[in-house]
Amino acid sequence: MAPSTAPVSLRPTPATTANPRICRAGSSCSSDCDWNTPSCWSRVRRPSGWTPPPPSGLASGACRGPGASWVSWSSSGGVVVVVDSASGGSAGGTGAWAAAFIVAPLSRLRDAGALIWSCTLGTAIPLWAWGTAALAAAAALGLTILLVSLIQVFSRAPRLAPAPEPGAVVPPLPDTALTVVLPAYNEAANIGPCLTSLLGSEAPCTDWRVLVVNDGSTDATAALARAAAAACGEAGQRFALLEAGPRPAGERWVGKNWACTRAMEQVNTPWVLFVDADVRLRPATLRRALGQAIAEGADLFSLAPRLRCDCLAEWMVQPIMASLLGLGFPIEAANDPASAVAFAAGPFMLFRREAYGAIGGHRALAAEVVEDLALARRIKAAGYGLRYRLGLDALELRMYGDFASLWEGWTKNWLLGLDGSVAKALGAAAVVLLMFSGPWLLAPAAAIAAALLPAERLPWLLALALAVAGIALQLMLRLWTRSQFQVPLTLWWLMGAGGLVVAAIGPTSVWRTLSGRGWTWKGRPLA
Repeated sequence: MAPSTAPVSLRPTPATTANPRICRAGSSCSSDCDWNTPSCWSRVRRPSGWTPPPPSGLASGACRGPGASWVSWSSSGGVVVVVDSASGGSAGGTGAWAAAFIVAPLSRLRDAGALIWSCTLGTAIPLWAWGTAALAAAAALGLTILLVSLIQVFSRAPRLAPAPEPGAVVPPLPDTALTVVLPAYNEAANIGPCLTSLLGSEAPCTDWRVLVVNDGSTDATAALARAAAAACGEAGQRFALLEAGPRPAGERWVGKNWACTRAMEQVNTPWVLFVDADVRLRPATLRRALGQAIAEGADLFSLAPRLRCDCLAEWMVQPIMASLLGLGFPIEAANDPASAVAFAAGPFMLFRREAYGAIGGHRALAAEVVEDLALARRIKAAGYGLRYRLGLDALELRMYGDFASLWEGWTKNWLLGLDGSVAKALGAAAVVLLMFSGPWLLAPAAAIAAALLPAERLPWLLALALAVAGIALQLMLRLWTRSQFQVPLTLWWLMGAGGLVVAAIGPTSVWRTLSGRGWTWKGRPLA
């Protein structure tokens, strides 16, 4: 930007006893201290005793013109004003004002300390313009790091072995048996389709069954489960329904821990698979998972499902959450016995029953809200084999059907999923707000400011460019999510609004978890 040749408007605070006037008026001045008229300025000898000293170099000509005079208009505020008061003072002449430089605490400057006067630019540039550019740059940098890290993590992530070719005959695994446990509480909307997909599976082994545990449902879950099993014909003979019964008085049981514990009283097979009612399996999933678990010597074999979104709230929030989970729980590290990282997906957890019993099972975690993480950590800490695989072509998961359940679910888990650290929970929420909502908020603000403030256009255009880059990176992230999780680009442009929701989940989760107020799952209190 070329140096300004127009007089610089200083507009200092009015003179007071503690802030004396130091300029001298000429005969044409409208007042005894007209700061906006160059001809009103006369040489004023630098007062003695004031601090801080002038910035080095300015008095020797960095601010153009040999007539530069150091003038302090505040004897107590530490403010220094440098002006070129060479003769003439007319715009464009030898006496044209090159610039002014103000040194002061930000709180002392007019307009909330938002001005820096630069000798080189010769104009005033608002700090908040450069601050906006810095925020946009931080958002773009964060999204770049997130995208690159996810690409690296998932490029090395182990996956479920490929399904057999269509038409291939794969016999059930001999000499083993499997029980699939499906805990259900008020799952009328899910129990039928889930059970149908389970009973319609290709036989994973010669002896297997599906045990539905009705955990005190107040809706038609049990009746719908029976109807779904009956509709499956001969396959329905593998179905059994167990009533979990009331939870022990005086004991704290949360989530599905009681239902799973009751189910294990009925299980005597070498393998047990826990699935959630919001999961849908492909026909070959059980056989593929059990075969790979046995082949790899796994004691806990868990699959990451494909994410399914059907409502507005899901499209806004779930792709962001999937990205955060993918980075927060690296699959490669979870599978490394030498790493302390442990993770498993609660919707699909296949245990060797002996290992499950050795770590105490769900009974040992009666009061644990995020029981899948706790089970994975116990398995790994005990030296058992943990295998976590991508199973995107094997099963799909729709976690929440509406905004209310999504809000309840994520506020239940956010703080605990971050090790119960309030700092991590709030920090992660702030980072999400900056990266996902920031670009959508900063871009229009920067565009408007650049149009209305031509003298300050440079930093605003820079902020606009960086914000647009952030939006483009979000699109690239969704394209990557589509390639990995088969999540379509539907409503991708609502990621900014989704960032606001996720950012609000953080502090809400902290409040609910620590206070116990509103901390529920499907209406059941967790505190």
